[in-house]
Amino acid sequence: MRVPRNSGLPPRVAPLFRRFRGPLQGACIAISIGIASPSLFILFAAELKSLDPQSAAPLNEGDITPAMPVWNPLYSLSTSVGYKDNLILASRGAESSGFVGLSGDFTLWKRPNNDGKELQFGLSASDRRYWADRNMDHENAFIGYGRYLHDLGSRWQWVSEFSTGYFDQVFDFTTLETQAKRRRLQQITLGGSMGFRRRIHDRSWLQFSPIASRSWFHDEFDHYTEYGGAVTWTTEYGNRSEWSIDYSARIRAYDSSMQATLQGFSVPGSSLRYERHALQLADKHYIDPARHWLLETKVRGLLSYDNGSGYFDYWRVGFSERLQIRLRRWEFRFEAGLTYYEFPHQFVGATLQNKRTRCDIIALARVERTLRPGWKLFAEYDRDQSQASDSLEQFRANTVSGGVVWEF
Repeated sequence: MRVPRNSGLPPRVAPLFRRFRGPLQGACIAISIGIASPSLFILFAAELKSLDPQSAAPLNEGDITPAMPVWNPLYSLSTSVGYKDNLILASRGAESSGFVGLSGDFTLWKRPNNDGKELQFGLSASDRRYWADRNMDHENAFIGYGRYLHDLGSRWQWVSEFSTGYFDQVFDFTTLETQAKRRRLQQITLGGSMGFRRRIHDRSWLQFSPIASRSWFHDEFDHYTEYGGAVTWTTEYGNRSEWSIDYSARIRAYDSSMQATLQGFSVPGSSLRYERHALQLADKHYIDPARHWLLETKVRGLLSYDNGSGYFDYWRVGFSERLQIRLRRWEFRFEAGLTYYEFPHQFVGATLQNKRTRCDIIALARVERTLRPGWKLFAEYDRDQSQASDSLEQFRANTVSGGVVWEF
């Protein structure tokens, strides 16, 4: 069924990549065998039994010393009011509304205490209620994550991670579908990994982890499973700065979605899978010794191939930049990012001669003012925009908000 095609890569690179696609796919399947997510919860439960409530104190990541409490929880609540001018990311006929929001976060860090065990755990929840009588009356989300590290010697560590989430929000699935699909839906995700970390020298380590995740959707969107593996190289330098290289290879298998011909028609009786290869380079750089100025840069790329004619194939490249400044009672954060997509076998326009392309742009500015210990005021502006060769994919959305944060 697979039709020879141009992958969109340079002519000398594409044959080499196709040559190794079979072994890579086999490796993705092999490294996912043996993932046992329930054992993650057993490890966390065993550690939480020893939690001493009297030792709790706010987390101060810049002061990791033996005098610091073993268990360090941090709680925060925030409430906000704001306005969004495009609730469902529509290309035309945008609906707008004011809103009120409430969110909360909980993080817990257990530092190593001569036992070689470290625990990181977090929960985050948010709810937003729109005032206007629109198709979108609310959005909410719940995210949980955890990481457990256990020393196996002077150079080796065992690393277990999990993540889970529930989302009732507007999603944009246009990049993975044959038509523009942006609408509110409900999604549940669950993922985990287990692997080994090798300390190369005092400030560098290499980690290899099998990974697996599952996503469920309400309504017409199809559930899918992902499995594969990831390799990460991280080096620390300067004022607790670090740079990293992360590569992952995954298979995404849908429950009922079908392959498509090069003309975009579904192939009855077929099942759809994607083979996805992602690479990211990241640098987190503290400019000054006191770490009041942070500059974070990320450059990433992805190649995605389907298991049919190649109609759903695409590649993307992107970058993002974040600047964070802390000055006494003030904190400023600025973010900007751009992601470019190209679909080698999809075309748009009346003549179907132009390749389908897309460019997503994001920008964010946030300022916080500390009123007293534990209390902050904040104001935020967020912009999300898509420029595409297909006019139905284009949209722009602006959100402004402000509120109060309570940390305790």
